[in-house]
Amino acid sequence: MPHKHKRKADGNENNFDLAPTVRAAPLPVGKARAPNPAPRRKKRKIADGYGEDDTPKAFARLMYLKATGKIRKGLDDGRQSKPKTRKVDDPAPEDTVDSEAQAKLKIMPGEKLSEFAQRVNQALPLSEVQKKGKKIEGVSDHKMTRHEKKLRKLQDGWRKEEARLRDKELEERELAEEEQDELDMMWEDKTADLPVAGKKKKKGKRKLVAGEVDDREEDPWEALKKQRQQRKGLHDVVTEPPTFEKIPREIFKVKNGAKVNVGNIPNAAGSLRKREELGEERQTIIETYRALMEAKRNH
Repeated sequence: MPHKHKRKADGNENNFDLAPTVRAAPLPVGKARAPNPAPRRKKRKIADGYGEDDTPKAFARLMYLKATGKIRKGLDDGRQSKPKTRKVDDPAPEDTVDSEAQAKLKIMPGEKLSEFAQRVNQALPLSEVQKKGKKIEGVSDHKMTRHEKKLRKLQDGWRKEEARLRDKELEERELAEEEQDELDMMWEDKTADLPVAGKKKKKGKRKLVAGEVDDREEDPWEALKKQRQQRKGLHDVVTEPPTFEKIPREIFKVKNGAKVNVGNIPNAAGSLRKREELGEERQTIIETYRALMEAKRNH
């Protein structure tokens, strides 16, 4: 398939809209080349008098070093490099707000508003001032964002809530341990009443004034003797039946003569009703086994 070349839009109507009798000539493929085109690279100009001095290069370097004490830099192509002199810029006059030389800034025709704002910022006297503040100890240079402030506020609230819950759990654990200790002591002393659930604790005792003697309680050693049962000797003789200041209470409550018979079923089996049912089944199995063994012996 031949490649087609677009015509250049030269705006000439004679080439654009041809008459039916005129034949359109094909476009040229490329520009015509001259028979001897000029080289693209420019020839290096030869310095005047180059090559007339036949002094060897190494000897010329030694003579230059002896005369100046410096080693020449660059190539030995005969070019003399002139030292570049640095231009010293004249200090610009300081522009002040009240100076008459400072022209009033106006937006130019066709200028964008953003470009005009940029020119205004550059013309301000404090636009190029660098921040040179010394760092103060204990003061952070980090500027906290609103998102970081919100996160820190949430974290502080979480920490306070965790501390409050931790203190509450510790207090509940201590109260539970104290109640368990009191309950264990009550079970050891069967004459003492068990604590009732939901019963409020007694209020704390009044603090004693300086010089006051606490005679409101009995001797603690006597109270311990009453609570603890003394071991009886081997040859002790009982002269009278025991007397109880408080009637010993049963482990399970008895209502209208109803009792719970759990036997040897452990507490891990479940509730009292389940333990009682398991005890009845156990007793039934034992009686059936004994009956079978009795019948086997008779035969």
